[in-house]
Amino acid sequence: MIFIETNIYMIIVILIGTSFALLIISLSCLISNRKLTKQYKVLTSLTGEVDLVSIITNNQDNIEKAYKKVVAIEKELVVMNNNLDETFQKMSIVKYNAFEGMGAQLSAVIVLMNKEGSGILLNSIHTNTGSHMYSKAINKGKTEQALSPEEKKAIQEAIN
Repeated sequence: MIFIETNIYMIIVILIGTSFALLIISLSCLISNRKLTKQYKVLTSLTGEVDLVSIITNNQDNIEKAYKKVVAIEKELVVMNNNLDETFQKMSIVKYNAFEGMGAQLSAVIVLMNKEGSGILLNSIHTNTGSHMYSKAINKGKTEQALSPEEKKAIQEAIN
C-alpha cells in the first residue's frame, strides 16, 4: 500500500498514457474497418453475392473461361497465319502502250504472287479492235512462257 501511495502520480500518468494509446489504436481500427466495409460493399454490389468465397470462386471461374478463350484465339491465329502464306502478298500493276500511237496507256500487266513468289500474271493488251487478256502462271518468280519487257518489269516490281 505504501508503494501505491508514494507512486500514485506515476501510476496515474501510466494509466493516462495507456488509455491514450488504446484510444489511438481504437480509432485506427475504426478507420480501417470503415475502409474495409466500403470495399466490401463495392465488391458485393458488383457481383450480387454476399459471400466472399462465392465471389472469389466466380472470379476464378471467369478467369478460367477467359484463359480458355485466349487459348482458342491463339490457335485460330496460328491457322490464320499459316493461311496467309497461300494468299497474294506481292502485287504490281504496270500500265503501258501496246502499240505506237495508241496513247493513254490502256494496256496493263497485273501480277499477283504469294510469299514464295508463285501466282499469276494477267496481261491485258488494248488494240484498235478491242482488248485481249492473257494469263501466265508464275512459279517462284519464273514462268514457262517468254515474257515481254512490261511483264518482266511487273514481276520484278512485285518481288521487290
